[in-house]
Amino acid sequence: MKVVLALISAALFLLGCVTPGPQQVAGSPAPVTAAGPRQVTLANPGFEADPAPQYRCPPRWSCTVHNNPDAFRFTVDETRPAAGKRSMKVEPGTHKEPWALTMQVLQDLSALHGARVRLSIAVRLEGFEGKGVGPMAIAQYPHGSNMGHWQTQATGTSDWKRVEVEFVVPKEAGLLEVGAIIEGSGKAWIDEARLEVLEPAASRKNPV
Repeated sequence: MKVVLALISAALFLLGCVTPGPQQVAGSPAPVTAAGPRQVTLANPGFEADPAPQYRCPPRWSCTVHNNPDAFRFTVDETRPAAGKRSMKVEPGTHKEPWALTMQVLQDLSALHGARVRLSIAVRLEGFEGKGVGPMAIAQYPHGSNMGHWQTQATGTSDWKRVEVEFVVPKEAGLLEVGAIIEGSGKAWIDEARLEVLEPAASRKNPV
């Protein structure tokens, strides 16, 4: 597992070397309701932005594959999205590889350090075999090395359902990568990515 994490971290650090994508933007917390969790603004969370033909990945997201970039295809799909008009479709390509990621980077973590957060995505699956598809977050030290990752995955065949993972953002994190991991083979649709602050650091008894 340590080897896999090292490969994932290295791949994310060198995103542009495998499948370049548009520049990512940092998120910032904004209140949703007075009583509910605060939502962090993600770029193109529902994949509604018009596709850019020159990129292999939907706008404002980066798509990384374990080795061969042709092992997975990432497209914007208008067939039965979870919400809005579009979702991201991920399916096997011409080569076989164990995993792929679709991520974006949050660089301004000043309001997230030590906070308990929830990352979730809507997932629809068709004959997916392997470890599955689900939300994934990776925290990195300012110098770029991996300091923690969190993920939850679903597999098989299913209609739209929300899959989530909760974690505490380390105080030392220099950046946070959030998105989805795809491990295995089959068709998967991803939509409506959300990152919510469940418990700010100031209100936690033992913030880390």
